[in-house]
Formats: sequence, structure tokens, C-alpha cells
Amino acid sequence: MSVTNGKFSGVEHFDSKADVEKYIRSTGIPATFFLPGFFMSNIPGSMLMPNPRSEEHEFVLNGAFPKSTHIPLLDAAGDTGKIVKAILLNREKLLGKRVLAATDYYTPDDIIKASRLRIRKRARGRTLTN
Repeated sequence: MSVTNGKFSGVEHFDSKADVEKYIRSTGIPATFFLPGFFMSNIPGSMLMPNPRSEEHEFVLNGAFPKSTHIPLLDAAGDTGKIVKAILLNREKLLGKRVLAATDYYTPDDIIKASRLRIRKRARGRTLTN
């Protein structure tokens, strides 16, 4: 299920990955498809940014999803190897399948709470709309 429930389409970053999978499947080459969640390391600076209007140096978590959304986050450096190892050890069972890789699923509020602890500053969420 899409984070935006299909509200946003034509996103080249994701469409190009789907095109690659489609092509590989068309070749008949045995493959398993590793689909990582959102990299935790991309949150600072892309989703969580300083609010330039805040005198208190507040940070804002921007997202195009409701606060109740459970976002698959991946600690790419810490968990990718573990997941790929599991794929390789279960080769026959996973051939032709997609492996959705996430360290865990977090709501925007979970991300904000963890960010407050890490950056030691105020942080709040903001849902982006059209």
C-alpha cells in the first residue's frame, strides 16, 4: 500500500525502480527484489528541517501523509546487510518475490519524538497538502 494511497503518481524516483523490476522479470533471469523503506539517514535535511521563522530554533517534520501513517523506515547502514543475508539464505523461497525492508514502522509522531531526543530542540509535524 502506498504512503499517499495513490494520490501522487508520476514520481520518477519510484517509477524508474518499477521499470527496472519489470524489465528484469521480462528477461526470465531469477531474481529477488529488495525494496528498502525510507532511509532513516535521509530524515535530517529532507523531511526534518529547521523552521526559519522560529526564534526558538524549532525543527519541522514535513510530510505528504496523515499523522497516523506508519512509515517503513530503514537503518540502511545497520540493517541492509542483515536483510540481504536473509534473502540469500532463503534464495529458493524468495526467488521472484519482493522483500519489503524496514527496520520498523514509525508514525510522524514517533519520528518527531526520536528527533527531539537526538537534536535536543523543539520539533513538530506538518502535513503538506496540495
